[in-house]
Amino acid sequence: MKKVHQETLKRRDIIRGEKETRELLGVRPLKTRFLRVHFMPGDHAKVAFHVPRRVGSAVLRNGLKRRMREIYRRNKPEFPKACAIFRLKERSGWEELCKDFKLAAKMMAGSIVG
Repeated sequence: MKKVHQETLKRRDIIRGEKETRELLGVRPLKTRFLRVHFMPGDHAKVAFHVPRRVGSAVLRNGLKRRMREIYRRNKPEFPKACAIFRLKERSGWEELCKDFKLAAKMMAGSIVG
């Protein structure tokens, strides 16, 4: 029987806590057009999403974070097991953000293996 991938982002998969966040933000980020990705390889994948205030109102920022979570959730198997913070640089559409997340997944996998 074929194993079905569950597209969920559980509570334990989200980075919570200042210590872990500060540690990750101290790592040099991978850069794509719209994203900065701070990550460290680990045995379990954990993520956080950040959208700066300069992007817009709280309503807009929350909507963008929701999009980022959804894109990550749908493409979760493509990402290596790592703790990562995805930081959005500027406002972008769904397609551009999807492309950037896929590129970030490839870059992360390449830097961990290589």
